[in-house]
Amino acid sequence: MSERQDMGASAVAETGSHASRHAASGVDGPLGFDPARIEALLRSLLRGLFSSLTISFNDDHACNYMTAQQWAHDGDYPAEDWVSEAERDKALATNSVWSIQWYPDTPVGFCRLHASSLDALVGAIAMEARQGRDAEERPDPKDDSAGRNGIAQPPSGDS
Repeated sequence: MSERQDMGASAVAETGSHASRHAASGVDGPLGFDPARIEALLRSLLRGLFSSLTISFNDDHACNYMTAQQWAHDGDYPAEDWVSEAERDKALATNSVWSIQWYPDTPVGFCRLHASSLDALVGAIAMEARQGRDAEERPDPKDDSAGRNGIAQPPSGDS
């Protein structure tokens, strides 16, 4: 057997044993999570034929040669886009910003969330789903009363 064939056989054997370990634990994915559940959760954010979703890491500040702290200081990480104030503080302190931006109905109006970890970001989306805020209850992103992250903002009192 050639070295290349031997490596392939080893990978198949390792994948097989890896898959059987996860099957026994009830976890489907090789990284310790169920990819089908994550995909279903992310798809639950999308309604329209032309909707889309992007997950990124340090995408806003790093490409501009700035730290997360500098980017936030310039006002480019609005407070309403964060999962929580604690997550914002942690992300800025560790220069670790995970973001999800989705266009639920069309390529025009979008929702956005930031967190210090992918786990916190997915957890916030899952919590929203558990609380019964399905796609039909989410505010229209084109409605002026909704914040950038799709959560309705209190009236400003300028009436």
